[in-house]
Amino acid sequence: MAVNAAKEAIKKAKISVKDINLIIVGTSTADYSIPALAPIVQHKLGCEKIPAFDINSVCTSFTYAFFVACSFLNSGFYKIALSSAVIYIQGY
Repeated sequence: MAVNAAKEAIKKAKISVKDINLIIVGTSTADYSIPALAPIVQHKLGCEKIPAFDINSVCTSFTYAFFVACSFLNSGFYKIALSSAVIYIQGY
């Protein structure tokens, strides 16, 4: 489900998978604890070697993933982040 949602978010954002600099998945229902879901999504999307990690904090996972993604974008180090199948672009 995460990969399909990510593909849809990428399509709606009108960007390429290669544009993504960072993947953060907020979940409390990952299929495995190891490996995390974000690296699986990264691999299945065909992303380059970029940071990909999960935030597992039950009901607040999505909110924390959103704020962590925003913090990375605000730092200027990353330009486009995929977080829980939502695309965030610095400056938008």
